[in-house]
Amino acid sequence: MFPWQVEWSSDGQYLFASNIDEMYMRDASGNPLFLIPGAPEDIPNVAFSPSGEMLLLSFSGKIEVWDVTLQQMLVRTLAGGLLQSIQWSADGTTFVAANINNTLEGTFHNIVVINPMTGERLRVYSGFLNQLTSAQWSPDETQILATSVDGTVYLIEVASGSITPIFTTDAPILSADWSPYGGQIAIGAPLSSEMVQAIDSNEPNFAELPVQIVVPDVSLERFQTIAESCGADQLVGEIITDAALSTVIAQLESATAAQIPPACAADLIAIAEALNNTQ
Repeated sequence: MFPWQVEWSSDGQYLFASNIDEMYMRDASGNPLFLIPGAPEDIPNVAFSPSGEMLLLSFSGKIEVWDVTLQQMLVRTLAGGLLQSIQWSADGTTFVAANINNTLEGTFHNIVVINPMTGERLRVYSGFLNQLTSAQWSPDETQILATSVDGTVYLIEVASGSITPIFTTDAPILSADWSPYGGQIAIGAPLSSEMVQAIDSNEPNFAELPVQIVVPDVSLERFQTIAESCGADQLVGEIITDAALSTVIAQLESATAAQIPPACAADLIAIAEALNNTQ
């Protein structure tokens, strides 16, 4: 059968796989463990919890949570509309989703944070004009990144609920993702619809396929927060306050992996360069 969806658990012990007729939980070698009832074509989103022990499915306005170790469904609840994307929180107690909710008052496009065991909406971020295609926690889960069919990328502050457009183009954006330490965002987006037409009409050059990388928060505060998160604050702390940004960048570029994880150094360099360009 033609495969429909596949998803690994975070620990690599389980593999969800579906085709047009059925859904199976499989072991690490791909051997079937148990059948999950339902219509595979109605399952647009699948996500394992961080522990790998629970599987979240969203379909037809409902969500299901399965315990893959017990091989049984724990709960089925209403999702309050269609979910376009789902992502568990790091502690496995909630998930964030892009949501389309059709009501008598109209169609609403929201970002929602949901308790998967009760279906309760713990937070709702509204005010988006068009369909949202994805929602992603920032690495520290203080922000949510959202993309839209209207070509806008939004940054949502979890605590305050403030919504800020950080990128826009005139072509739909289907996905974006954070760098490991949250200093940069990669956006799967062309700069314009003309670029889309050019790609469609010619043999694609994969080196030139459109990916935009932006620094969402150009501030010393963000720089210091990321430095602290990867244990680099001792190295850059005095430099960032006492020296020019060009010196900071040079120091980071020469740092070894033992001093700063490369992914953290890349984020810090990106923020420092953006700060340098604003001066």
